Amino acid sequence: MTGTSRRSLLAGGALAAGLLAAAGAPAAGAAPLAGDPGLLSSALQLERLVVLGYEQLLDGGWLSGPERALARGILAQERMHARTLEDYMVEIAAPRPPAPRSAAPLQSALPGLSAVSDARSALTYAAGIEELSVYGYHSIVGPMSDDKLVQTALAILCDEGQHLAIVRERLGLDPVPSALTYGQVHPTG
Repeated sequence: MTGTSRRSLLAGGALAAGLLAAAGAPAAGAAPLAGDPGLLSSALQLERLVVLGYEQLLDGGWLSGPERALARGILAQERMHARTLEDYMVEIAAPRPPAPRSAAPLQSALPGLSAVSDARSALTYAAGIEELSVYGYHSIVGPMSDDKLVQTALAILCDEGQHLAIVRERLGLDPVPSALTYGQVHPTG
């Protein structure tokens, strides 16, 4: 999913929507959270799945040297994102969603982990994880109303974009294939 055509953007958006639906699914018998708490819950579940994806790539033994160091650094930042979102959920007294029991939602939205066989394919999968994360945050931020939550989500979205650019560059691809991104601007005030 490293192309930038309209088709790939739409496909990425559809995959991110599916991932968010799976990631943000409430525990059995629990009602889904509405509004900002629900969006925050979806963001936290997305981050947790991204963490799982990187853990699987690192545990698979495909990465070594600078590529392993890169993935470990990104994983550390993804864990920090998850902690930040968890702390914010505590701050607003929103119930934290249960941690995912498997990476099945990630693998469903981004198949191909079983085909990873070397550093290049692991980095390609990592780029897919980051693209899904960027699409996910892009779809979450628009409906948010709390300014602090918007700022937090946008800061994480920027980090995810940086991760994607770094991974793409490591793959020998154009790190930023398009100078512009299109979407709705979040109204403030």
